[in-house]
Amino acid sequence: AASTAGAGADPVASPLATQLLTAVVSLEQRCRPAWRRHLKLLGALAEGLPLWFDMEAVHTHLVPPLFVAMHEGVPGVRAKAAEAVVRLMRAARASTQRSTLSQRLLTEFGHAKSYAPRLLFVTACETIMEHFSSHMFKAMGYADALLSLCSDPVSNVRLAVLRALPELKRRLRLPGDVQLIESLAEHVTRLRSSDPMADVRELAEETHAACASIKPLVGSAVLSPADAAKFAEEEQLSLAEAEAALSEAKRRASESIAEQAAAKGGGKDGMGAKPPKRPGAGVAAPRVPGAGGGGGAALA
Repeated sequence: AASTAGAGADPVASPLATQLLTAVVSLEQRCRPAWRRHLKLLGALAEGLPLWFDMEAVHTHLVPPLFVAMHEGVPGVRAKAAEAVVRLMRAARASTQRSTLSQRLLTEFGHAKSYAPRLLFVTACETIMEHFSSHMFKAMGYADALLSLCSDPVSNVRLAVLRALPELKRRLRLPGDVQLIESLAEHVTRLRSSDPMADVRELAEETHAACASIKPLVGSAVLSPADAAKFAEEEQLSLAEAEAALSEAKRRASESIAEQAAAKGGGKDGMGAKPPKRPGAGVAAPRVPGAGGGGGAALA
């Protein structure tokens, strides 16, 4: 039924889509006690939400439950909810929606006090690298945040970061990303030589070899056709949003000018019109004999 709503009328104006979204939110809440069913539902939502429903309604009604699942679900459920959030970030047509979700991921998970959210943040970063261009991943601050977790006090988080670093290295280029490249190399060198955990040192050694084999591109060379396509789509979305904002600004300016012109026109009509004359106004009254001294003298 949801796919039927998405394939038909615009979901923005579709009462059926709104009803379905409300039902999905209710279903998500009922599925929480049964984690396998919850996981299956979140997997379907991650694939279908951007196709079925208006993004404004999704961000209002379904994003809060997704973040609850990311905080409170079992590990598999948390990862699938994070994937759904990343897909919503990708499908967002408004930069404010994308920025809001991005900042929540960074604040609530990347900088969380508990290690479990930080571990989930690494998973989210891997999903973001899959769905966004390398330019957007770095511009949103995820590259710096991911590298900062190389110094995490929990070894499981450090291990997860080490597994993600080769993929990050593939998205860096010279000379623009020289600081990120140097930071990555310094972190890996430190972990392989002085980390207190043997499994971290071992994985750091493997990561060092993997990263050493990845030569960063120089200049404006295209990382891959897929990355170029993602970047082109992101640029197109930004341009469309800027054009829509400019069109809206012009419309408001035109309305304001029209209102000002109407107000000035109304003022001129009110100030320029002369009051109507009373009957007989401006006509000299006949002089009556004997009225006043001047009149009598003239008759004599």
